[in-house]
Amino acid sequence: NTASWEYYMGKNKFVDKIRNIESSRYIITPDTEKEFKIFPEDRGVLKSHYAALFGLYAAGGMEVMRVIHYENFSSILYSTQSLEEAKRYLDISGIGYLITINNIEDKDFKCLENISSGAKPVYLYEYLKAPGRFLMFNDAIYVDKTKDAVKKLTDKSVDLRSTLVLIGRNEKQQ
Repeated sequence: NTASWEYYMGKNKFVDKIRNIESSRYIITPDTEKEFKIFPEDRGVLKSHYAALFGLYAAGGMEVMRVIHYENFSSILYSTQSLEEAKRYLDISGIGYLITINNIEDKDFKCLENISSGAKPVYLYEYLKAPGRFLMFNDAIYVDKTKDAVKKLTDKSVDLRSTLVLIGRNEKQQ
């Protein structure tokens, strides 16, 4: 497939909407990733590897720094079975926008824009409850291993907005 340089470098309607809050990340849902696999369609829906062209941050894109357990966390995030479950992880990952082929009916999401890529509509939603990239935690849970941290992150009884999960020892309790 071919496209012009102007198309490759040009903004789509989503760019300025996302850029309005520079510190917020966006995410492309797994079904949208599968639907738009090749150029130029993937460029049209602003897949994560195009984020840097516009100074944006995508959850699946390349940034200067990745936390050591990024792949573990990404696996948890992308394997969620419902939007309600996914919100737990959007909350702690600084994701404020969602690009999807699905129409979302949820009070915590506002549709900002939609475009057509081929015959499919693609929607940009703002996650209204996104706390941004900085959180204050009331509590911390310390675990010894990555496997235990994953268990705590997926434990629905743990409020991830107020409880930080850390691998290591709490030096104050020893």
